[in-house]
Amino acid sequence: MVQLACRLRENGVDARLDHFHLKPGMDVPQWMTNELIKARRVLLVCDVHYAEKADMRKAGVGWETMIIQGDMLVQGEQNSKYIVISVGDFEQNTPIYMKSRLAMPQEQVDPDITGLLELIFEVETAPALGPVPTWVQQRRSAGQTR
Repeated sequence: MVQLACRLRENGVDARLDHFHLKPGMDVPQWMTNELIKARRVLLVCDVHYAEKADMRKAGVGWETMIIQGDMLVQGEQNSKYIVISVGDFEQNTPIYMKSRLAMPQEQVDPDITGLLELIFEVETAPALGPVPTWVQQRRSAGQTR
C-alpha cells in the first residue's frame, strides 16, 4: 500500500496514509474521520485480512468501516468517492458492504496506474460521440412528414 501511495503522489495525487501522516499522540478515529471528510476519493485496498476486520468491525479497520458506511449513507446512491482495489479474489477479499461496487483488481493497477489515475482525476475515457448518420436523419425526416 505504501508503494502504491508513493506512485500516486509521484503522479500528483495527495495520497494520505497513516504511515505518512498519523503521528504519536494523535486521536486515531478522529484522524480517520477528518481524512475521510477531506477526501474527494478514497481507495480501499482490500485483501482477506482487511475484509475480515471490516466485516467483524475489528481494530482500526472496524472504526474505518463504521466511518465509511456513515459517509456512504450521507452521500447516497450517486456516491463514487470510494474505489475498491481487490487484492486477489474479489468475493473473498472484499468486505460485505463494498461487494456491490465495481472493483479494480490489483493486477490491473500494479503494472500501470493510468486507469486508476483516470478514476481519481475523473478523466472521461469514453470515445467522443460522433454525428448521427445522414441516412438516420433522412429516415427520421421522412417519418415526420407522413
